[in-house]
Amino acid sequence: MFFPTDPPTLYAERGDSVWLMFLQPSGSGTRYQGRNETFRELQGEARVTWGYGAPEMVCKKLP
Repeated sequence: MFFPTDPPTLYAERGDSVWLMFLQPSGSGTRYQGRNETFRELQGEARVTWGYGAPEMVCKKLP
């Protein structure tokens, strides 16, 4: 979910865990950073890392 906050934030849920991430400067696309989590979106593709050292998950928009 995205909320119109100042600073811009993202509230992410996965299973029974939740994370708060803050908008970060990005050369292209959108990037949010939490304590050990990241969310990046570029051209209809989202990349999420759910913790320190965790593998990056890639989500693609279906045609």
